[in-house]
Amino acid sequence: MIFNPLIGYWHSVDLQQVKDGLNSIPCDKVQVSYYDYPYPHRLVEKYFMDHKEYTHLILVPNDLVYNITNFEKTKKAILENDYPVLCGLCNVDLKQYKDFWNVVLKLPELPYIERRYRWLAESTRQALLLHGAHFIPVGFAGFPATCVRRDVFDKVKINIFNDGIKSKEAPIWETKGGYSNDLIFCHNLHDVGIPTICDLENTMLHFRYTGEKQNGIKEAKVTFIPNGDNMV
Repeated sequence: MIFNPLIGYWHSVDLQQVKDGLNSIPCDKVQVSYYDYPYPHRLVEKYFMDHKEYTHLILVPNDLVYNITNFEKTKKAILENDYPVLCGLCNVDLKQYKDFWNVVLKLPELPYIERRYRWLAESTRQALLLHGAHFIPVGFAGFPATCVRRDVFDKVKINIFNDGIKSKEAPIWETKGGYSNDLIFCHNLHDVGIPTICDLENTMLHFRYTGEKQNGIKEAKVTFIPNGDNMV
């Protein structure tokens, strides 16, 4: 099979370690900078859909360190198994949930009042690996370098609910009564029966709540970064 991925990276903060990781990866990238939520995800998806030469879109948020080692694991798993949707793992945060990974086995409910995220514990990950479960289906993944095959976008979008899913809540990140793009995407996948497979050995560092937002301070822009060039 052919694997010609595009990395879609959106950011409101500037974290050099994140950019250094992406700069180590030998593939094209599109960088969406300083747009307010929820538009960055839509712009990443649009760029990918407009450029048919790419076979997969790898979604990388602004506070995730995804480097050449992680990329090679993604590539190997896709070439060997052709997963429609594949993700890795990253720590939920750097404080209370630093020893938990940002995937959930059971998809959280959409209504805010009923929603629970039961994060995967490191002890559970180790037990699964001990029993030979290196790749497992998860209900929810918070975009830990989620790799999506092109044909998946014939059935779902990142930021817009499938026609059969309705919500009275607003798309506002981490606001009571709202929902995030990763939750929309996972509900859409569930709705059409496409599983998200998680590579339990592809772990990444997540700098949640780190850095100062630059939206409204720096120019909002979309930048194409060809293989071999570095983002700054």
